[in-house]
Amino acid sequence: MTHFETYKHNGHNTLIQITISDFNEFNQLDFNDCKLIYNITQLKIKPLQKIILNKSLDFNGLKFFVLDFKLSGITIILILSNLKGIDFHLYHLNNFKSLSKDFDQRLQIQWELEQSNFDFYLNNNIIDLAMCNFDLLFPMVTPQSSFLSGIQFLFLDKNMIYSEQTCPFLFHNAKIQVLLIGSIKSSFINKNVFAFATQIPFKEKIVSSVLKLTINVYHIEITARLLDEHVFKNLNLLLHKKIKKKC
Repeated sequence: MTHFETYKHNGHNTLIQITISDFNEFNQLDFNDCKLIYNITQLKIKPLQKIILNKSLDFNGLKFFVLDFKLSGITIILILSNLKGIDFHLYHLNNFKSLSKDFDQRLQIQWELEQSNFDFYLNNNIIDLAMCNFDLLFPMVTPQSSFLSGIQFLFLDKNMIYSEQTCPFLFHNAKIQVLLIGSIKSSFINKNVFAFATQIPFKEKIVSSVLKLTINVYHIEITARLLDEHVFKNLNLLLHKKIKKKC
């Protein structure tokens, strides 16, 4: 099901938010019959069940046009929800903004993941501690690209599920301008901690650029296991927000 929500901006042109849901596999989505969409501000995709984001999701055929950057801004929010994980070498989705008619270099795509597992898969196998190997993830016979290497704005929040053994090589070749990591908590009844695996050989091979990092935590202290020195070696700004329990 595709839901279009429109609203007026200052009583003038209409802005559009689109939600696509009620499907089980990404190959059930077909954008080839889509009409040109004007002033899209948000596209949300939410499958009925948790599935892996892979090359089956193809935006080809989707065309949008920003009529007035002063009106709708220069950022389109792309929300992906209810993911089991992400295909590590999935890269073509990062060209989403090139689908814009009369493409403008000012256009920015803000990726938001919610209610999903921040896990990555290689050949349908989850990249766990045993698979956290640089040569395995980046063999010379394949392009040195991954899902994270083409994203500039990434927001992880709203009931994301993390691992305390996240492979730091996932961020190799990342060029992220703004990264937000939320929903981190550690309490008696609820624990959800984002941390990088330690004692991983050859971490010095990581080439990563994350300029601004915002971390939202509840009942937990930020440690070096989250602020990995190789992943965040080019960090310019760190914002740390402690979430208080609501009464």
